Amino acid sequence: MPNDGQSNMKNEVIDLFLGKTRQERIAGVREPTAYMRHSVSGRIGVGPDGLQENELGTARRLGRRSHAVYLLAQDHYLYFSQLLERQLPAGILSENVTYSGPDETRLRIGDTIRVGTALLRLVLPRVPCYKMAHFVGTGPGFPARFSASGKTGIYAAVVEEGEVWRQAPFVVESTCPENATIAELNHAITAFDLDPDTVERVLASPDLDPALGATIKERVLAFRPGIAVPSASGRIVSRHYAAPDVAVLDIEPASGAGAVAKPGQFITVGVETAGGDTHYRCYSLIDGPGAAAPYAPYRIAVRRECDSHNEPSVSALLNGPDVAGRPCRIYPPAGDFVLPERPDRPILFIAGGIGITPILMQIKALLAGDRPVPLSLHYICRDRSHAAFDDELAALAAADGRFSYRLHLTRPSPEHSIDGHISSGRPDIARIVAAAGVDIELFVCGPLGLIEAVRETHHAMGGDGDRLHFELFDVSGAQGTTAQPAPKAHVTIASHDVDGDWTPSRGPLLAWVETETGLRPPAACRSGLCRTCVAGLERGQVTYPSSVKAPPPDQVLLCCAQPTTSELVVNLPAGTPSGPRLEQQEKAHERQHVPSLD
Repeated sequence: MPNDGQSNMKNEVIDLFLGKTRQERIAGVREPTAYMRHSVSGRIGVGPDGLQENELGTARRLGRRSHAVYLLAQDHYLYFSQLLERQLPAGILSENVTYSGPDETRLRIGDTIRVGTALLRLVLPRVPCYKMAHFVGTGPGFPARFSASGKTGIYAAVVEEGEVWRQAPFVVESTCPENATIAELNHAITAFDLDPDTVERVLASPDLDPALGATIKERVLAFRPGIAVPSASGRIVSRHYAAPDVAVLDIEPASGAGAVAKPGQFITVGVETAGGDTHYRCYSLIDGPGAAAPYAPYRIAVRRECDSHNEPSVSALLNGPDVAGRPCRIYPPAGDFVLPERPDRPILFIAGGIGITPILMQIKALLAGDRPVPLSLHYICRDRSHAAFDDELAALAAADGRFSYRLHLTRPSPEHSIDGHISSGRPDIARIVAAAGVDIELFVCGPLGLIEAVRETHHAMGGDGDRLHFELFDVSGAQGTTAQPAPKAHVTIASHDVDGDWTPSRGPLLAWVETETGLRPPAACRSGLCRTCVAGLERGQVTYPSSVKAPPPDQVLLCCAQPTTSELVVNLPAGTPSGPRLEQQEKAHERQHVPSLD
């Protein structure tokens, strides 16, 4: 086993816990649970079903023996205590073995661990259910936050029976680098914004349980259908630069003709890094195959980014030397940031930085078409040298009176002149949107702040939400805010014509919706499947815990969001049921679709 980075720490068992099944009233319903466990000392036997005298309260999708022993790194208690701002007592997370040693980011599917004299095989991460929130004493969103943290602990099967005791050695006996880490498996099981390269590594793991593989494929179809089919081989045939840090690449599918994309869509490109792994990233198309040119290459623009979180920067690789001729993998075009089928009203485009890429293809397609709708573009960049495609856009505007174009430079260089279509300073977004009026189609692409500014003005004007289209770039670092919730908010569920007042004492919006309105939004968050409670956000703003990744600005995660504005308007998914009679149906549905429950 490679050095786990903890050479100064003794890898050993810290504490042992056993649980007995008992009846507990949870959310007003009495049900059996063995969640609460008590610390034990001495040498404890380990058999095929786990620690002797330990009980499980509910069935597991993979069977009891795949969940025989629950291992949790001791360091995780410090993390969750800081998250909840209170000291958590030992055993409250329901583990059997608390240990010091490598965690989910180091341990892999199928690793064998010698714990005392017993040999265990790692199977899957803990996916908690709603009972965790009850026993830990948190709001209903905590199980989802637990999963999102990646500090989930690990369920293990027993390979060789033996004994375990406090201070018993915790030793990795075998590992296979072809298997994904437990943290990567947790991402594939619980994350909403599934990462293609992580999913591919997990599904390729030789020791992945087939039932987990089936679950992951179901989730891919639900959340990222574009990566449900295998990627195809391709080749980067050429590259030039549209700006010092923006490379334009042409990619040819090995099959010859690529799938035709709608203007505004993206492709997912995978390239092999120096370590031999293939990493995937999504890039908007600026050109591609069409009816008149079925063998045209996919053309993308890639802004160079630095490495982050110990992950190689694919964009830096694509901007580096010797790219032409390099093989790659391609997923077909996908995305909903597309033009109306038959545009019949003026269109205003607002782009920030590299957010110009999908808009460029849209503008060229509209100007080449036979529907002469007026188009206008406001493009915001740091300075002239970073304004990718400015010359091409200026030429399009000069050649066609239907298209007006303005470039806004927020930090212009002294050597670059400010004239013609160029303005200096940050544009007044509210004025631009207001001047265009509400009888338009509005497309905006760029960072979160730009999108929020456009949305706020558009809503204040009474604009039709169906005519506001946006694509968020640079979302990878968007975490929850630290804003304080509003002291009171009037919440309207527009989709169901229901409204009422919310206060912070009511907890996250999901709890308020269920207790105050009787509606039952889809929310497998209770079982750790993060982001199944996503709803539409029509007006207002919310705050999230800092550990929760924020969704796009037109969405709200009900399980952990709290309003920060005095008015909030949300839309629940069509078919959202109501009434407590559905409680048992919902729990049955969760047990059917979640690989492990407490």
